[in-house]
Amino acid sequence: MADKIGQEVIITTTTNKRTGRPYGPALSSGTYKSVWDFGRAGRANYSVHGLGEYPSKIRPIVVAEVVNRFSEKGKTILDPFCGGGTVAIEAKLQGRNSINFDISPFAVSLARRRLEALDANEMKRVTREFLEETRHAYAEAKTRFQRLQKSKQLAFYEEKLRELEDEHSDYYKTLHTVEVRDARELGLPDESVDAVITDIPYASMIRYSDLEDDLSNIEDYRAFLNELSKALSEIWRVLKKGKYCVVFVADYRIGAARRILPVHADVISIMQRLGFELFDIYIWRYYRSGGFRPFGKAPYQAMNVHIYILAFYKSTGSEQTQKSNRPPRYRPRLIEKMERTRKAKMSTDLLTYIF
Repeated sequence: MADKIGQEVIITTTTNKRTGRPYGPALSSGTYKSVWDFGRAGRANYSVHGLGEYPSKIRPIVVAEVVNRFSEKGKTILDPFCGGGTVAIEAKLQGRNSINFDISPFAVSLARRRLEALDANEMKRVTREFLEETRHAYAEAKTRFQRLQKSKQLAFYEEKLRELEDEHSDYYKTLHTVEVRDARELGLPDESVDAVITDIPYASMIRYSDLEDDLSNIEDYRAFLNELSKALSEIWRVLKKGKYCVVFVADYRIGAARRILPVHADVISIMQRLGFELFDIYIWRYYRSGGFRPFGKAPYQAMNVHIYILAFYKSTGSEQTQKSNRPPRYRPRLIEKMERTRKAKMSTDLLTYIF
């Protein structure tokens, strides 16, 4: 990857100025559905995300959506496995503060370098590019709804550019900490962060460093889960009540052993034991380069092309967590069909009884 800022650009997120909540890709790319598919369109990286290299599967556009949805402008996001700083960059671009830790000095150095490169000039430059991309998308919009969404995004970027021209803008007042620190010992006060967004190690599938204390170097899966539990417990401790923790995770397929390490399921189990409510599960469908081939031997394991995005909620204690959904509201035609099916079944049961 070239060591150059601004080489790759993609539209990320927008915000409703009145409510502070996102417009963003959610309204144009279907991310309020459980499966997220951004397709092959666009670049893998943009702005300072393209500086240096780090072994991560998560594209910035996905992190941008999560930052947008599960945090608020001016609040603080914690990433205890920060890697190259993808969450930190998106936090800064979207006017959030961030605290970023990683056990790897290389990762911390890269994250700091990227954040430093995201100065006022770069923020204005990338916002202009977002604006031009949105203008192009508006011109090509085929439906009234698409034009409405793009017009909202255009208004947002135009206003953001005006704000960025002010050297006292709130976008320049965000604070970002990046330190070498073990996620199992965060050293932060209880209930001190407003959101946690992190891409955890997927057992030993991707080795991020050669450090002995790096969780990605633990071969024994049960030992890995035990150490990961310590990090997740720290997340529970430092997250404020009524806030969200979002975890990116993938399962580890081991074709030679004919088994899968169900990391996402075990993370859910650990988090629920700690007291978190499982708020939502999204599946991000990503695209590999090169050819596809199955794992192991017949009947073969599938090639993995998805990441789980697990959203957890730390209750305030006052919510009605056992509350049920309202009864479903069926369309009239569906009600008629259900009634015909019920009557047909009653007729069949009656015939069976008679004969």
